[in-house]
Amino acid sequence: SAAREPDLDEATLQQLQALGYVAGRGEISAEEEHDVERADPKDKIRIHQRITAAQSLISRGDDEAAERHLREVLAQDSGMLDAHQMLGNIAVKRQDYDGAVGHFRHALELDSDHRASLFGLADSYRRLGRLDEALLGFQRLQALSPHDSKAIVAMSDIYVEQNQLPAALNLFEEAAQLEDVPAMVHNKHGELLALLGRPHEAVAVFQRAIDGNDELPQPHYNLAVVYEELGQPDRAIEHYERAIESAPTHFQAQFNLGRIYGQRADLDRQQHLYEAAIESNPEFVRGYYFLAKLIMDRGGDLERVEQLAREGLERDPEHQAGPMGYFLLADVYHRLGRMAESQRELQRGRRIQAEKSGREGT
Repeated sequence: SAAREPDLDEATLQQLQALGYVAGRGEISAEEEHDVERADPKDKIRIHQRITAAQSLISRGDDEAAERHLREVLAQDSGMLDAHQMLGNIAVKRQDYDGAVGHFRHALELDSDHRASLFGLADSYRRLGRLDEALLGFQRLQALSPHDSKAIVAMSDIYVEQNQLPAALNLFEEAAQLEDVPAMVHNKHGELLALLGRPHEAVAVFQRAIDGNDELPQPHYNLAVVYEELGQPDRAIEHYERAIESAPTHFQAQFNLGRIYGQRADLDRQQHLYEAAIESNPEFVRGYYFLAKLIMDRGGDLERVEQLAREGLERDPEHQAGPMGYFLLADVYHRLGRMAESQRELQRGRRIQAEKSGREGT
């Protein structure tokens, strides 16, 4: 059954209307109603066929052709809500968030309770950095649909970004009172508790997420991280393995699990997992560096070490991962007796290290 329309105070109603979350619903005149009745059913069929065709094109990745279909639909009937909403989604994919706002607002003028368009509009405001406006929209969506996990998670992310951690925690505590809380809501609640330095409570909440959906990889991964912090590596291994089982390319779980096996001197297993991590995510710069160091420490192929270090550096032109790639190259060249090249790379690494320390100190 539909959720009851929430009571809104006048100030909130005006804010929502100004942002496009609530549209006035004027009465249809007798003349307009008569025009609707006279619409040719064949035209309506053709319009719906175009919308269906646009949906198929979107699923095949041909957004340009889909957009042409949808604009032709609106030229014939500007009151087709689905066309406005789908154009909004296409604009979001293009990162045209201002354009998306316009499309979603058009959709909400036709149905102010249309949840997909409410989410799309709020999310577009969020991506534009208009967090207070986004928050207002997600709050309206949650009022209409208290179990909407996407709205709850989006609101919590905004609260955390605004450093309003008590508000985020209160949001999850209220959601926990609902029946059939989605697993992803429990997962985000656990992440917040871990962030707040409450690991034992986080363990219990992550376990609730797993009980709700054992196939989700992220609660297993998060629970493993907390167990590592609590000094329980056996339990951490169990949940990293479950995360990888559910998501075979979960590079973070692969890397962390490899690190644990390295601490247990199972270097073959560690190297295998590090190799898997960079295969799962070729942009995982730290993975290249740690794999290179492991191979070097094991007395492995220095040519492979150099290759891995250079691959990491190529993927990190801004040196977000720090100077490790240059230090690895310096070590390789030193072992090969190429002292001038070793000094050059060492100086580059020290320069990056100094710059990074300076940024962190400001």
